[in-house]
Amino acid sequence: MTISVVMRGSYSAYRIVGIFDDVEVARQIVSKFDEEWDTGRVESSILNELAESVGCCGWLVRMTGAGEMSQRYKADEAWENPTGHGQNTSGWYFYVLAQDEAHARKIANDRWASVCVQQGASA
Repeated sequence: MTISVVMRGSYSAYRIVGIFDDVEVARQIVSKFDEEWDTGRVESSILNELAESVGCCGWLVRMTGAGEMSQRYKADEAWENPTGHGQNTSGWYFYVLAQDEAHARKIANDRWASVCVQQGASA
């Protein structure tokens, strides 16, 4: 997946303004900048390009509604959607990039807790 990073500033003030999955949205953001000397720019990058080189692989982790892991296996689709998650009749599922099964479990547990907090439930 290619991401578009909106950058602004120069030298020590060079910073990320936003990260987008649509280059046209990034360009629209840059067009809103009105300072002649600091117009901003869009830089493109491949999301998770180096993850495989440090030993990560994609995993799909399924969890029950109570947060217990029910299933986990390597899943190539995690590379396309590494922050993907959802809920179905059997519980939650999370796509993660991890070094091994234990690492995948920890990431999924952390993300499940975060989702519960966002939804106002207890983990």
